[in-house]
Amino acid sequence: MLTKNHQHHIDLLVQLKGRLGRIYSHLLIQAFAVSMISVFIPIHLLKLGFSLETVFLFLLIQWGCFSLLAPVAGLVIQRVGVKEVIMLRTPLLIGALVFLIYMDAKPFLQPYFPVAALMLGASSILYTLSITSLFSKSMRLKSPGSDTGKLFSLPQIGTIAGPFVGGFIILKAGFPVLFAIVSVVMLLSLIPIFRIKKNVDHPDFTAAEAFGFFLTHKKLAFLLNIYSIRLFVIYMVVPIAIYLSLNDVLSLGFIVSCISLLTMLMMLKIGIWTDKIGVRSMLKFGAIINCLFFFILGLVAKMPVFIYISVAAGLISAFADVPIESNVYSIAKRHKSPLPFLVFKEFSSAIGRALLFVFLILLADKLELAFYLASASSIVLAFF
Repeated sequence: MLTKNHQHHIDLLVQLKGRLGRIYSHLLIQAFAVSMISVFIPIHLLKLGFSLETVFLFLLIQWGCFSLLAPVAGLVIQRVGVKEVIMLRTPLLIGALVFLIYMDAKPFLQPYFPVAALMLGASSILYTLSITSLFSKSMRLKSPGSDTGKLFSLPQIGTIAGPFVGGFIILKAGFPVLFAIVSVVMLLSLIPIFRIKKNVDHPDFTAAEAFGFFLTHKKLAFLLNIYSIRLFVIYMVVPIAIYLSLNDVLSLGFIVSCISLLTMLMMLKIGIWTDKIGVRSMLKFGAIINCLFFFILGLVAKMPVFIYISVAAGLISAFADVPIESNVYSIAKRHKSPLPFLVFKEFSSAIGRALLFVFLILLADKLELAFYLASASSIVLAFF
């Protein structure tokens, strides 16, 4: 599944619009395309007959690749630049979607599902590091919370309808048609990129500097692993649980669109509040309230009210997301090049993501335990 990272990081282009020019148009188009499939790839695998354990294995491979390839992606971005990396990232993602289409038409390809997972992971890390490195350079240290709130919220203006549109296309025409439409739209999004004559940025990067942060930021590395557990439960496990509860792709798309709308509005406010009361105070509040809501999700996981609590939990998640992300981007901003620190951020989250997905593979028939795990990880954040 493609995570919300594909949608969240576009807003920095609003701040850099004059400098980035046509990349702005490209990423807005691509953000809408990705939003149409962001929650449906795991559902596609379930529809193909994959067990829930295998779906979580797919996600483990995808996000393991995402984290472990971060240093390689950093080197690629430093060598070829942001413009070329964006162009490279797009065919990788399309290739993964084409493979998923053929898995439907040619079942003998299904055992090779790790190929699609690896391509999705590689595509995602190239995109995420490119966009966040540009954002970190442009954000204002005087208002990191507000800037991060915008980074996570404004892109969703153009992608709120995406999940619902995706669900509608699946309902009327099927998953292969949706993947084909998204692939065509993403190819069209490259047209503005081809018209750019010069590169946008060549951020400095060395693997030694990135790995050096593990010695100087041990506490943060631990926090990022705990944070990634909570983050992936809300953005991946919750949509899967909603689908298993409703067995309706259109309803799932509608619910995710509603969550996106509410989260967009909330994050703008939380960013401002974070600058006023401080990152630590906001994080403590966010950790406590997230702990409470995830615990409630575990209690009601098999009840009809689960859907409504899920919407509220998605909204509440922003109280932890904004302070943590703003703190990370503020630290990255203070370095000559933010890219090594951002590689450290993504690479250091590997253990937390791996533990979560291994936990889910072993206990796939008890999804409510994932919510209790997220609740426990949330309260740990209060002590940082």
